[in-house]
Amino acid sequence: MTHKQTLPDYRKHGYAGQLIQCAIKDAREQGRKGLVLTCKEKLIKYYAKFSFVDEGVSDKSTHGNAVWHQMRLTF
Repeated sequence: MTHKQTLPDYRKHGYAGQLIQCAIKDAREQGRKGLVLTCKEKLIKYYAKFSFVDEGVSDKSTHGNAVWHQMRLTF
């Protein structure tokens, strides 16, 4: 599998943050209790900006033989 990256001209414009905020808004409107995601260690601080809390290394995610952290946002 090839790793896909955002084209350089579209980086640093806040698009990812806008998508996360939309997902949070949609989850709230649907009456969900929160959101859970997995990410690599280098993105923990990024998701923390949106109030996601690191729950530690996920024992369920093994994709690509990488270490994944489970992060949770509770409403």
